[in-house]
Amino acid sequence: MTIADWTLADGAADLSGARVVYVNPAFTELTGYRPEEIAGLTPGFLPGIDPSRRELARICRALGLGQAVRAEIRGYAKDGREYWSDVTISPFQDATDGRRLVLAVQRDITAHRLELDARRLELNALREANNRLQEAVDSVSQAITLWDPRGRLLLHNKRFRDLFAPTADLIRPGVRFERLLRANVEAGVYRIEGDAEEWMEARLRCRGECGTGTDLTVAFTDGRHFRVSEQKTPRGHMVAAWVDVTEIKRVEQRLRDAIESVNEGFVLWDADQRLVLCNSRYKDLSPSDSGEACLAPQGVRLEGEHEQELPDGRWLLGSYRRTSEGGIVGIRTDITLLKQQELKLKTSEESLRVHVAELEEARSRLEAQTCALSELASRYLTARDNAEEASRIKSQFLAMMSHELRTPLNAIIGFSEMIETQALGPVGVQRYVEYARDVHTSGRHLLELINDILDMSKIEAGKYVLHRTEVDVSAVVRRCTRMVRLRADEAGIEIVETGDGGTPPDGVTVLADERALN
Repeated sequence: MTIADWTLADGAADLSGARVVYVNPAFTELTGYRPEEIAGLTPGFLPGIDPSRRELARICRALGLGQAVRAEIRGYAKDGREYWSDVTISPFQDATDGRRLVLAVQRDITAHRLELDARRLELNALREANNRLQEAVDSVSQAITLWDPRGRLLLHNKRFRDLFAPTADLIRPGVRFERLLRANVEAGVYRIEGDAEEWMEARLRCRGECGTGTDLTVAFTDGRHFRVSEQKTPRGHMVAAWVDVTEIKRVEQRLRDAIESVNEGFVLWDADQRLVLCNSRYKDLSPSDSGEACLAPQGVRLEGEHEQELPDGRWLLGSYRRTSEGGIVGIRTDITLLKQQELKLKTSEESLRVHVAELEEARSRLEAQTCALSELASRYLTARDNAEEASRIKSQFLAMMSHELRTPLNAIIGFSEMIETQALGPVGVQRYVEYARDVHTSGRHLLELINDILDMSKIEAGKYVLHRTEVDVSAVVRRCTRMVRLRADEAGIEIVETGDGGTPPDGVTVLADERALN
């Protein structure tokens, strides 16, 4: 406690001339100043106290109005130690001499103030840490949120606010997840297939039953897709990150379209044998009662190739390979046509073996026939040689006979012609002349027969040559009639020269070989 006198000037307290008139032992204990060291001094207000100008003005203004004032003031002890005191300053008037006095009661609050300063520093540090954390999460390209165990928002970044712009006014610390989810559904942010209420219930149930964490993909009405990864902290808080997977989804869709367009069945399971991707062709090629289209192949070799016959008669070829991540990729192909062709090929092979056996037997028969034909050919060649030899002998015979016959025939033809023409004189009996004419005609005919025989030999040898001339048909007919008339008369046969148009008139000729016509 300190007591000092003071004066008033124009309604305001002037403490510059204040004089310390009394201090108690507690003051000495706090500041280190003894009463005799500060009595009568004019320290401005109190020794060792260093109020700010604004604080000093406020104190003087209150004292000038005769009011008490309270302030927390920093001071310095005699040994330079800093301390804080809670000072209550009250004006009063001495009853004995009427002087105006100021009573200052100080309470040491250094420990409390240090604690407050420490808390303030801690709060500032925490605030700075929060600012840095906020700056860090705001710099992340994904939307980040932190929720307390009761589902209330604690922290979010700018990306999360931009992501849900239609409900940005609700995004603030303390908002509940369910309220924000419902607001976004009502604002049409999400693309929901089916009933919206059921979708929200499923989303809340998934969040509540996620255990330590969950991953799910959420579709927006603007076509974007986000992968939401929610992880629980040991204290039960929930950290959620929203990753834009729109481009990945587009690539996946293109991949799905490409896989869907192939004629073979395609399937992909992950390392836990959960279905990742499957085209409709694979489902079509799956047994109808096995459920294999949605499950990993049970009871099927997970590597290599194998064939499988379905109850409906189809044949499938399955090829399975392990991926580097431990998953399974499978290709299934319909090989029914190939199996049918294989069966036909086997049938054809069996039929071919039968035909080959028949051909072997036929070849044996042909070889026997060939041997027989060879023998017949040998006989034929021998017979041909014999025939050629006989033909040669015949030709020689005919040549000899033609020479032997032509010599007397020439004499007969010549002498009969002399008798017919009575070259040496009249014969006397006219009938002899006719006989000579017949002998001459017959001789010439015989000569022509010999020539015909020789011509036949030429014809057989392919060497006969026709000598075409103008031939009188009537003369040829009369000559032929005359040649056979004698024998006809002897046989009592009458020869009549006739034809379709009667006897050809004289002078009618044809282009022919006259010898071939006789």
